[in-house]
Amino acid sequence: WFGNLVTMKWWNDLWLNESFAKMIEYFATDAIHPNWNIWQDFSSTEIPYSLNRDSLDGIQPVRSEVNHPDEISSLFDGAIVYAKGGHLLYMIKNFIGDEAFRNGLRSYFKKYAYKNTIGDNLWDELSKSSGQDISSLMNTWIDQSGFPVIHAKLQNNEITLTQEQFFIGKHKESQKLWPIPLNSNCQKAPVLMTQKSISFPQSDELFLLNQNNASHFITNYSNKLRQEILNAIKNNHLSDVFKIQFLNESMLLAQAGYLSYPDLIDTLIAFENETNEQVWNIMASLLISLRKFVINNKKAELQLKKLSYKLASQEFARLGFTPINNEEENDTKLRSIILSLTLYSENKKAIDFTIATAKNEDVNNIDAEIRALVLSGAIKNSTDNRLFTQLINLYPNTNDPNLRSDIMSAITSTKNVDNINLLLKKITNKEFARPQDIAHWFILLLRNKYATELTWLWLRDNWQWIEETFKGDKSYDDYARLSVLGLHTPAHLMEYKDFFQPLKKEAALRRVIELGETDLTAKVKLIEDNKQIIAKKLNEFAF
Repeated sequence: WFGNLVTMKWWNDLWLNESFAKMIEYFATDAIHPNWNIWQDFSSTEIPYSLNRDSLDGIQPVRSEVNHPDEISSLFDGAIVYAKGGHLLYMIKNFIGDEAFRNGLRSYFKKYAYKNTIGDNLWDELSKSSGQDISSLMNTWIDQSGFPVIHAKLQNNEITLTQEQFFIGKHKESQKLWPIPLNSNCQKAPVLMTQKSISFPQSDELFLLNQNNASHFITNYSNKLRQEILNAIKNNHLSDVFKIQFLNESMLLAQAGYLSYPDLIDTLIAFENETNEQVWNIMASLLISLRKFVINNKKAELQLKKLSYKLASQEFARLGFTPINNEEENDTKLRSIILSLTLYSENKKAIDFTIATAKNEDVNNIDAEIRALVLSGAIKNSTDNRLFTQLINLYPNTNDPNLRSDIMSAITSTKNVDNINLLLKKITNKEFARPQDIAHWFILLLRNKYATELTWLWLRDNWQWIEETFKGDKSYDDYARLSVLGLHTPAHLMEYKDFFQPLKKEAALRRVIELGETDLTAKVKLIEDNKQIIAKKLNEFAF
């Protein structure tokens, strides 16, 4: 619809195509299968992806100017043009309602069929269908990079909301303001917040903002408001979407220094009776994010493993290793998350299961939901290298894409240095790995703490090969971007800057390298500032 029937005039409106496609895939799926709760997926994947990226100073807005053909490839930032843009369209759909949104789209498609458009043409049609000034509202969101955090404070029975741009890491001072659909449950709150700060009387109910995660902002609740929400979560009084949202926002607030990491760990513990797979998806992400703080502290790492097991143990006992007849899809999908955390905790029962299953079962017969975990668990915890050899030989000879993906996840988790070097040698061989899969191999190896240094060295040593293979392709900047996800020390930051600085002269790489420096600088500082207090908090637990 936004690519063929009506086409953007120029690349700065790429979002017209990609953002709409991202939003409509969820909208359409929900219309056909409402029982799938697909908006939970949206809240646990697309929204965190966009917010994390959009919190960096210097990130591109959804609508970006393009002045040179080499800049086109840098536009395809999945977190911004796809995920954030999709979230903004979801926001306006909720703001004006489904009927006005649908009528506006119909008018737009009919009026501009087989023609070229700009974003304002869409806003004009939505303005007519809704009777509201959508252009003024939405152009602010798509032309301004970043997003707001709203600080919600309760004092003397009055709620005060204050907005400012949210950043993680070093940034310039920002005076940006947004027109924010608040989506509050409080009847006395305005529908739209356009000022820096507003106040209104408190209602009797628990105070919540951004219900259904429908707007592109996060909320920093004051201590009293936050504690009331945590009590409601413990008593299972809030929706799964809100719980997903609250956890993700808590993680962002901790990264920015608004919430302490000890408070973040206490927040996690409030969810220890959780059973929803999508909520657990964010809980697991949060637990995984804590691992970078304890990577060189064996005592704290052991405590984090124990905390992971404390949280997962109830569901581990309930779900076990194998599916139960006619079990809910939630449980089938949750099992892999729980098993992953249980394996990280070095639970002997889980480790023994992976080794025995990998040894006694044909890989094609292992439950596909947990196959990657079974194989990687066996490779990590067995001194026998036969499974690794078997899988590395099987990988190029199977046509099953799911099996190939599981094998990739499994063999890149190896602790064996010889195996790591063998994989790094093989991935440049087209007979073994397809070029479009190299970035996936790279990030999996880089995130394996036993392979990080060798993989980072491989990238620098093989840059000429990467350039020859991917230059001119929109995946060329993947390597500068993905490197940041696996690096975490001051030495890594210095090496990143030294290596990529000369490559900034390339238009296709400049933006992603500058963002990479900002992102990695923030991550290194975050680790250095918080690793001691996180270790202290973890060591207070007597598991």
